[in-house]
Amino acid sequence: MYYSQSPPWVLKVAMLVLSLMRTSSVHMSHTVSRRDLALPLALTFCLAGTVLLPSLCYSVRQRAATTTLAVQTILMLSLTTALVSTIHGSPQLGNYSSLAMQFLSCHIFYSLSRALSIDKHLVLFHTHFMPLTAVAAVALPCFMSMMTPQLEIHVVPVVSLIFVGEVLGLLALLLSSVIKVLGDQYEYTLTWSLHRT
Repeated sequence: MYYSQSPPWVLKVAMLVLSLMRTSSVHMSHTVSRRDLALPLALTFCLAGTVLLPSLCYSVRQRAATTTLAVQTILMLSLTTALVSTIHGSPQLGNYSSLAMQFLSCHIFYSLSRALSIDKHLVLFHTHFMPLTAVAAVALPCFMSMMTPQLEIHVVPVVSLIFVGEVLGLLALLLSSVIKVLGDQYEYTLTWSLHRT
């Protein structure tokens, strides 16, 4: 629900053009190191945790919606880590792990910003976190683009990475729905067994 919407195409095309211009200027045989991915991934986790943690610890008006957002965010961050690690470990696709992280971090923070702009009671400190997530949706991918060494990449895999955020967002939605159904079924079974005795 929260991560199934696509960021604006202008933002995606700008990130794509920035990455392609940066890589086409010099063709070097660098590879993306784990350190190149660790800092942006840690920043993504810290910023998303900063937005959600106060709302999980203290009372909010819409607990169910806040919990759904937290579960989907945790799933989205887990799927992002798994996908970027898998791409990084592949000998053919290793250079694309940084670009995948750029698109995914943009998608995560754009989706958080959009959710906070739609529902002002979703998290605590809404007025502070909405601009923070909007700035992070643009600044973090730009920072990662400047930080990544110049790589030789091809256009076809890059174009397929444009939709990676939406695919992982739908997968996070599916997994959170399965978790919710299993949790509701467990609660029903436990309540039924307690009333029976």
